[in-house]
Amino acid sequence: MIVANWKESISRMAQSAVAKSKEVAEVTRLNMELSGHQQKLREQHSRLGEYLLAHPELLPGEDETVSQIQQAAAECRENIARCNQQIMDIRSLNLCPRCGAEVSRASRFCDKCGMELERPALNSPAVPAEASAQEEAVPPAEAEEAPEPSAPAFCPQCGAQAEAGTLFCGECGARLEEAQPS
Repeated sequence: MIVANWKESISRMAQSAVAKSKEVAEVTRLNMELSGHQQKLREQHSRLGEYLLAHPELLPGEDETVSQIQQAAAECRENIARCNQQIMDIRSLNLCPRCGAEVSRASRFCDKCGMELERPALNSPAVPAEASAQEEAVPPAEAEEAPEPSAPAFCPQCGAQAEAGTLFCGECGARLEEAQPS
């Protein structure tokens, strides 16, 4: 009889342990699901905030909290632009207004798309946008498909040395795909 009681006691403990394991597994699964939903909610809050900051006419104008958030976001954008400009200044680079490529401030032409760069425009940060280009310039899509030279080359038109990977001469804007490596 003592052995039967032990068997029954061990059986109940095993069933209890199995039930506890199932409970722990289910709680863990639900916690993971909960965490996923909370992350999605944070992403939706972020998307909503970005949308409302992009469309301030949808925000209540008299709400002080909204005004503080808008001001903080504007300050963040200004700081980001300032830091990006300082990086470009340190690296002595500007962005091509046509294709957005980083271009040395010493270059007169973009070495990725061939656009002639105006010197006054080089002193301010540029955002890639549609711009007029010289006759020899190639549309950005065509410039991306052109093969890159494998080594530094000299421009066949003006003789200036071009860095590896450039498609156009930074001095005269001539295509470099036919240039011979140095």
